[in-house]
Amino acid sequence: MRGYEHRYRGIPRQDDVVISLHQATGTVVFAVADGSSAATRAELGAAIAGEAAVRALLDALDRATEPLPWRQVLRNVQWHLIDHAGPELDTGDPTPEQVERLFATAVAVGTVRPAPDGPRVTLVRAGGSGAWLLHQGHFLPVPEAAPDGPPAPALPRLADTVEPVEFTLPPDAVFLVGSNGFGGPLGDGTGPVGALFANALPIPPSPIGLARMLDFSRERFEDDRTLVAVWPSAGR
Repeated sequence: MRGYEHRYRGIPRQDDVVISLHQATGTVVFAVADGSSAATRAELGAAIAGEAAVRALLDALDRATEPLPWRQVLRNVQWHLIDHAGPELDTGDPTPEQVERLFATAVAVGTVRPAPDGPRVTLVRAGGSGAWLLHQGHFLPVPEAAPDGPPAPALPRLADTVEPVEFTLPPDAVFLVGSNGFGGPLGDGTGPVGALFANALPIPPSPIGLARMLDFSRERFEDDRTLVAVWPSAGR
C-alpha cells in the first residue's frame, strides 16, 4: 500500500513484496523489502532485493541445499544491487557508498516449510523490518537471532554473520512480516491499529480485504505499508 505522503507527492511506493510457493517441497518463500527514504531510487532497490532474495531461495530449494544458505541469499541480493547500480550511475564499478545512496533497503526474507509438528518458520532480516506472531489477540514480536548484538545493517551492507530465527507456527497463530509503515502504527499492538488487525486476521481475509485494512488513516503515519500474513492450515 502506497503511503499517503507518497500519493500526495506523486512518488512511487518504496516497499516491495515477493511471495512464491516451491511446489516440490510445499515451502512458502517470501521477502518484504522496505527501501530507505534517503536512497534516490529506493523503489527500485526494494524491487531488486525482494526478487533476488526469493529467486536465490527457490534455487537453493531446487538443489535441496540443507541448511539453506542464508548469508549467501543476502550476498546474492547484494550482488544484484551492485550489478543494477552500474547502469543507473553510468559507471562500471560503483563504490559501496554509491550503491547505498542509490538502493539502500531493509529486507526480511524467509520460508514457511511443512513439518510434522506444524509449519516451520525461518526468518532472516537485514535492516528494520518487523515480524510478529498474532496469538490469542496479542502481537508477540519475533526477536532478532542475536538480540544482544547490534541490528543487522540494511543492504547493500552485509553483516559478517547471518543467523536465522526459527520456530514452529502454532495452529492458532498468524505469522506476520511487515515494513515500518505497518510496524510503526502497530506499536505494541494495544492501540486501535492493533485492535483492527487482531479482530480481522484470525480468519484469512480476501487480498482486497487485507489491502483495505492496510489503508487505515492515522495522523503522522503516512509511510508505505506492506504486510505478509501466513496462516497454518489444518492437517498440513
